[in-house]
Amino acid sequence: MYLSKREELLMDFFWSNEKPLTSDEVEKNLIGEEWNHAAIFRTIKKLEEKKLLKVVGVERHNKQYARQFLPAISQEEYYSNYLLEKRMPQRVLEKISAAVLGVGEKGSANEEVIERLEQIIEEMKKEGENVEDK
Repeated sequence: MYLSKREELLMDFFWSNEKPLTSDEVEKNLIGEEWNHAAIFRTIKKLEEKKLLKVVGVERHNKQYARQFLPAISQEEYYSNYLLEKRMPQRVLEKISAAVLGVGEKGSANEEVIERLEQIIEEMKKEGENVEDK
């Protein structure tokens, strides 16, 4: 799924926030001349149609109600899906993974990748346990 530059900027803004946001809150906190109320509203609508944003609540503003939005998928999920949709060859994905993990080109790269992935898995397990405890 392709995102326009404007859609990507708005998704980056939502991904960087951890709480549900209304379009008014986005407008107040998003910095840039190219953003106005109409542009934000249109972009949110497009992202909602693409199922990248979801409505998670409603907040009262004076006499009106505003929908609150959160990303429907994580930034990592989006970019992973993007690469898979582009039918990236397996060898290229492996090299990208190695580069992201900071692993060298040859030699013990596989062991280093496995070790780093195991660390990531352990971190995710701990995060999951923390969420369940709350």
